[in-house]
Amino acid sequence: MLLVQLLTSELLIWGLLTRSPSAAKGDLWSAAASAESNLTLAATRLILQIVLDGKQANWDLQLEICISLPSCAFASLFVTTSLVGGSKMNKTLVTVAMLPALLCLVCLFNYTALAQVDIEFVVDASGSMKQKTDGVTQIDAARAALEEALREVPAGSRVALRAYGHRVAQTDKDNSCKDTQLLVPFSDNNKSELVAVAGKLTPLGYTPIAYSLLQVITDFPVEREGRKVIILLSDGEETCGGYPAGTVKQMLAQGFEVKVFTVGFNVDSKARKQLEEVASVSGGEYFDARSAKDLKVALIEATKKSVLIDKDKTYYGQEIRGGNDLETAVAAPLGKEFRLDHHQKPGDYDYFFVDLRRGQRMRAKMTVGDRGLEIDKKTGKASETVSIHAQAKVVSSSRNKLIQLGHSYSVSANSVFEQVLYVQEDGRYYLVVGHDDKAMNKDHLAFTLSAETSGDAGTDRDAGKENHAALEIKPGTYESNYFGPGDLADLYKFSAKRGEKYVVGVRLADSSQDNYSLRVSVLDDFSQKIANKEGKRGEGLKTEAFPIKEDGDYFVLAEINNAKEAQQYILMLKKVDE
Repeated sequence: MLLVQLLTSELLIWGLLTRSPSAAKGDLWSAAASAESNLTLAATRLILQIVLDGKQANWDLQLEICISLPSCAFASLFVTTSLVGGSKMNKTLVTVAMLPALLCLVCLFNYTALAQVDIEFVVDASGSMKQKTDGVTQIDAARAALEEALREVPAGSRVALRAYGHRVAQTDKDNSCKDTQLLVPFSDNNKSELVAVAGKLTPLGYTPIAYSLLQVITDFPVEREGRKVIILLSDGEETCGGYPAGTVKQMLAQGFEVKVFTVGFNVDSKARKQLEEVASVSGGEYFDARSAKDLKVALIEATKKSVLIDKDKTYYGQEIRGGNDLETAVAAPLGKEFRLDHHQKPGDYDYFFVDLRRGQRMRAKMTVGDRGLEIDKKTGKASETVSIHAQAKVVSSSRNKLIQLGHSYSVSANSVFEQVLYVQEDGRYYLVVGHDDKAMNKDHLAFTLSAETSGDAGTDRDAGKENHAALEIKPGTYESNYFGPGDLADLYKFSAKRGEKYVVGVRLADSSQDNYSLRVSVLDDFSQKIANKEGKRGEGLKTEAFPIKEDGDYFVLAEINNAKEAQQYILMLKKVDE
């Protein structure tokens, strides 16, 4: 609309000037210059407001201004040169005409710049902040942390300070629960004032978090339409009966767009959960601090993140929906990352399966994002939260749990859980995704299942423990053999004739592994030992040469005392010449 108005005005001026008698052109010239100047000033005011105030509410308008101003400048120059020619060109009018084009460059640069942010620090000065941590009172630690955090506020952004619990003692609960005050309002160059005022706070009263957040609405300047951020620092939960997260929801519902970052200083689990919820409902983040040093780091990090513009997130992994039980389980894409195509309510499960052979290893991996999910029991509405729950397990066809990923309690953001299953028998195995008591966020959980073959004696099969499952070998050295959890013994079979002599040896492929001890035995077809050797931890071993008393099949049993993960070993069967 602005583009149309400016061009229409320019054409009107041009028409009046080119069609008027020469006697009247003087008056019209003045009128044209005045009109041009007014148009330019109007556009200039809009642009300066955008540049100086950091508006982000209407980028389309800004772009339209950027497009229209060069057209305005071009039309102005055309009018001027058409009327008076280059020799009589009015320099003032040329300057006025060119100003929109110059301002356009400023506008274009500003169009891609970060919007400025107004940050209000809300500091807990309740009675508990008198307690000492690391030799200093918590209120002094908060002041020192605030001073460091203010250095992270970029130029152009403004800050304010509000505190609660600093004027009315706990002996007067009614008034203490309304004790909140804007101590330093938003203004330019007031960081040193914030630090000085924070240093004078005296911890006295209760903790009216909800009431304080509600008062913040009037603290932000109405004339500035930039991003609004609250950084709340508290050492405990709400003690005045309010519901802080509900208050933030109410603020957002009323159109007050704000993001809240919370910092918990030595808080218990109940207070942490409350502060996490406050941050989550507004798209902010919770930071935990257990010491004065932690508090500085947490408040600095919260300040840094508060001035960042959110980018659209990319969620990785193929979307897939599992079955409702083992019977309807869906095949999992081996070797490919996948995630659910739906959020899960508490007690909901998705079932996936993979078919594996004995001797294979299945690696199950669960990658956690930075947001959990909460479902309102009354409305059924789902919302993201910083409290994350993630759980899955691998079970056999008989529903026995073999490995587990995640926990029943909350997990850390951006964590990775990985377990390896050593397959003991051919069959179908199931990944079960879901949590008994908590909802799970589909966008912040990804899974990967991969099958790795760790066969023995250079094959893709695992040497069994019974004679019928033994792998057949001939004299030689076999470098690809594996022990693993649940696979602490391997049995091999070889044929020999009477009078022949053999030596058997075993050692781990990684000679630095000194936590394991090995044993090797040679058995006849009735499991009678005819040779045996047991080594010390970290040592390989080799039997003495043993004679074969009759033709037949003989067995080599290689054993390890323990294996928490796959251990490659080398097996040698050597025929000794006379």
